[in-house]
Amino acid sequence: MTSPPRALTSRGPPEPGGAEARARFRTARFIMEAGVKLGLGSAALATACSSFHALAAVAPALAQERFLVAAAALFVAAKAQGTPRRARDVLNVTLRCLHPGSPPPALDGNFWGLRDSLVQCELLLLRALRFRLPLAHPHKVLSPGLTPAALEGIERELLGLYSLDTQVGGGAATPAPPPPPPLPAPPPPPPRRPPARQTEPPPHKRTDRRSPPCPPHGHRDPPPNPDRARDPPPKLNNPPQVLTEPETPPKIK
Repeated sequence: MTSPPRALTSRGPPEPGGAEARARFRTARFIMEAGVKLGLGSAALATACSSFHALAAVAPALAQERFLVAAAALFVAAKAQGTPRRARDVLNVTLRCLHPGSPPPALDGNFWGLRDSLVQCELLLLRALRFRLPLAHPHKVLSPGLTPAALEGIERELLGLYSLDTQVGGGAATPAPPPPPPLPAPPPPPPRRPPARQTEPPPHKRTDRRSPPCPPHGHRDPPPNPDRARDPPPKLNNPPQVLTEPETPPKIK
């Protein structure tokens, strides 16, 4: 396996054995944060966390570069749950979680070397897990022997681990911001007035005459009566004048 670029390597020297739980906790939180930004479901996130813990138990030397292994675990878990993500998207999101505010990596030699490291780490992860994906999640059913006192102790331990470091990449604990002031109570709604009664206008009387109904289809007018006397033509009071030629032509002087 080639040496990965510095972008996805762990910050600082490897932590001692006493801080192993702290390192695993930060890596699991990094997986959850990057998986949520990638839009993966709860099953894919649990599969990625279980894959990282299984690799850390089988091959501790490979788990030293925990952020690169976490990115490969996300890459594999997304495929195993039927929601694959592109290698470029996985690299962009994981780099943004480690280095907030930095621009996306350019498509140069550093990016392609980082992509090759991701693919090789994916292959090593599958070989270490013997291609048994998805894994059986150990936290699906709690043990019946747990008592309320034991659960409270586990809760205090987890809260103590969470308070050690509130950032993925390390650093001092950041105090929690003060709670926002309560919002003012909304003003009471104004009293509702009863709706005014609307008086119906008087019925409008139609003054227009309706046209006679159309005769039914196939109706024909009755034939004319031949016995009926025709009306005489009207008489003209002033008969028209007819222009006629004179009997004798006029004499030309």
